[in-house]
Amino acid sequence: MANSGEKPIPKFSNPPVIETVLGVEFAPLEKWGVPYFGIFWNQIKEQFPNYEVKRPLDSRIELFDKPKPPAGTQFQLLSEPELRCWF
Repeated sequence: MANSGEKPIPKFSNPPVIETVLGVEFAPLEKWGVPYFGIFWNQIKEQFPNYEVKRPLDSRIELFDKPKPPAGTQFQLLSEPELRCWF
């Protein structure tokens, strides 16, 4: 119960923010390439007509038996562009 001086937490029917509490990272799919995004979208575009192309997320696998690497800029050479799509 809120104190008399506190405002109640607002309720939204369409919240402006989505918070991630837990992330799950999977191994990359072998031979997955850009054309497969289009094939997949063709199957779901009736339900998800909009899409956004995004850069891949950095890996965040936490290894408890090894020290954390220092924070900073990292560089990686790729043979083909990596991307992800939001539908």
